[in-house]
Amino acid sequence: MMMNKTLLKIFSGTLLTVCLSGCFDNAFKDIQESTELSNRVMIDSAKQMMSKIKLGQDSILKRQADSIYYAVLDINALIDNYKEQITNRSIVDKEKDLAYRVVAKPDFIKGALLSAGSSLDQAVSITRSYDANKIDSLLIDIRKINTDALYFEKTFKGIPPSNALAILSDLQLQSSVVGNFALGALIKKGK
Repeated sequence: MMMNKTLLKIFSGTLLTVCLSGCFDNAFKDIQESTELSNRVMIDSAKQMMSKIKLGQDSILKRQADSIYYAVLDINALIDNYKEQITNRSIVDKEKDLAYRVVAKPDFIKGALLSAGSSLDQAVSITRSYDANKIDSLLIDIRKINTDALYFEKTFKGIPPSNALAILSDLQLQSSVVGNFALGALIKKGK
């Protein structure tokens, strides 16, 4: 009888663990999907703003808008690549450091995200004169990539792939929001 209770306890603990990890995975997947939908809306909005800017006569404004728009697209494409790798590898690799290995190892991979974050920061900096506080607050997490030496370890090490995908989707959304804010500032400048 004692053995049956022990087996039941082990079995129920396993069930609970499976349910919790599955429940969390589903919650992170829902967050990721919602964030990705919001990001697609932001990208579409940026396209519309680019159309307005392109109709204008100011070539400097057009170049500035191109710089912002393509910096946002670049960081989004890079993160899409990371997300695809994490998704594909998580099918066979259940290690918790999977996301960290995809995003931060080897160092040149980490450098790609550092560079994309810097490019976006530099591109939107031309609009800081309109609302520096807003731009700075929107760039906080993107700047952490470059300023926090332990960003990758603190953010991606030891977390499940579903959590990493939600974090990466949020980073994409943040880059799109700051890009849209900067493009909006250029439209105001052009009026």
